[in-house]
Amino acid sequence: MKKRKVMLGNAIIIRKWNLSSIFKAIRKQGPISRIEL
Repeated sequence: MKKRKVMLGNAIIIRKWNLSSIFKAIRKQGPISRIEL
């Protein structure tokens, strides 16, 4: 049970990190790529 909770927490952290890194990459590219997405 404890191990499962830790894995779930890590998955959420990784997902949040991925989203923020994707958002940063989009921001760097500018508004053109944002319209494409």
